[in-house]
Amino acid sequence: MSARRRRRRRRTLYHRDELPGGGGRGSETVVTTTTTTTTKDDDVEGGGEGMPIVVPIVSVPRSEVSLRWDVVVLLNLAGIAIEDLVCVDDDVASRLLSSPPPMTETSSAIRTSNTTTTAAISAIPLLLTLVDHNRIRSSYDHLSSFVIEILDHHVDELYRADDVTVDSGMRNVAYENGNALVASTCTLVVERMLRDMSRMSSSSSSSSSPPAYHSIDPGLCLLLLGVILLDTVNMNPNAGKGTARDERAMRALMQYADWKSFGDDVGGIRRATSSLVDYASTFERVFPNGRGSPPDASALYDALSSAKFDPRYWSTLSVSDCLRIDYKRFEVSSNSSNSSNSSSSLVSAIGISSVLVGMDTMLAREDFIRDLSTYVTSSLSSSDLYGMMTLTFREGDGGSPVRGLLLAGADASIVNSFADFLVNSADAAFLDMCEVEFGDEEGGRVPLGTSAGSGGDVEDVNAGIAIRVFRQGNGKGSRKQVAPVLLRHAARDSRL
Repeated sequence: MSARRRRRRRRTLYHRDELPGGGGRGSETVVTTTTTTTTKDDDVEGGGEGMPIVVPIVSVPRSEVSLRWDVVVLLNLAGIAIEDLVCVDDDVASRLLSSPPPMTETSSAIRTSNTTTTAAISAIPLLLTLVDHNRIRSSYDHLSSFVIEILDHHVDELYRADDVTVDSGMRNVAYENGNALVASTCTLVVERMLRDMSRMSSSSSSSSSPPAYHSIDPGLCLLLLGVILLDTVNMNPNAGKGTARDERAMRALMQYADWKSFGDDVGGIRRATSSLVDYASTFERVFPNGRGSPPDASALYDALSSAKFDPRYWSTLSVSDCLRIDYKRFEVSSNSSNSSNSSSSLVSAIGISSVLVGMDTMLAREDFIRDLSTYVTSSLSSSDLYGMMTLTFREGDGGSPVRGLLLAGADASIVNSFADFLVNSADAAFLDMCEVEFGDEEGGRVPLGTSAGSGGDVEDVNAGIAIRVFRQGNGKGSRKQVAPVLLRHAARDSRL
């Protein structure tokens, strides 16, 4: 079933809150948007005249979707063409997001009451669900009053906490005590889907019979399964990402999907092709028993992971594309810390890119410093402090992750403050950051971006930006752990 067929019935607009210049651009972004919309859409029976329509808006510019080969491969396996996605810079999305319908007195009262009946929803001109993030981008603040639901697994920034509450069931942020409770937002989508299916089955069956789950669209299941496999690193314990909830979600997808109906719906879409991907052989490995049988989960993970981490693929990208392909922008607010000093912090936003190659490989790229400086100082990153997190996996060591972090910014004092905090603060000790040194022209060893004799502080000598580079000893500390640590430091330290 194509994405276009799924956009039906409800007038609710579901979109990711990370928007141009500030949001994730990976497989989780695309799939959680599409699948959350589909499962919500399926909750509404009937349809027809007067029924609202769901519009899934992927918070990725159309030109960037094809940059993610894991996304391209997964969509092709599921039989979905990229052309069928609604991207944030498409005309229909731009119109909806820039000029939403006015909120009437009646619809405003319904919205604030957290009423979610079909009749109530139909009375509201626009509703937003934030998926895989829990704060809307500041450039879309005019849409804040339309946000009625949040589904996420990052640290809760308490955005609209008084209106979108946990008790109402409309705020599901699976993050607690510094850790994500699930590796993937897609797991939360599956859990809600199973709850809805169980409820519908119970209401339609006699009290003496156990509820029977409906079958699930196989294309939908393949999308969800693929992303959960990627986000959990195929439940590799060395990665420390997968949880029991993720595993249960994957088992449910394999069990309840109507795989027999899959053969007639896929296989024809191969519009996005590349010499790096052999779709025919990939499909045979993922579905060794044919399209009407369940996929081989390990083969699916291998196909997506290979596309995502393929060094040949990354070498074809410009430095700017490497940095923007999975970039997230985090805004500093009073909710990032218990301190009241956050309002006077010199850092209002922190941007972090995830790059799936080694730090040495990135630093060795031709004109890396120049292109990094252009990215950091332009509106592309739109943040006061920029971070680049690198990730590779060791071979022959159980696939344990190897992580690095680069901090950069136009203000050396800000970069130095955060660098010193990461190395010396007890709050960041669990990340086990160690500054990486490089040889200078005289044969000495000084941190990149530091001039000899500067006492360790970075001078603004690298194409207009200050840079500090670290090796991260804790390979399990992903952006979900690093970003909250940096945000807390920014919020409580107004003397940067």
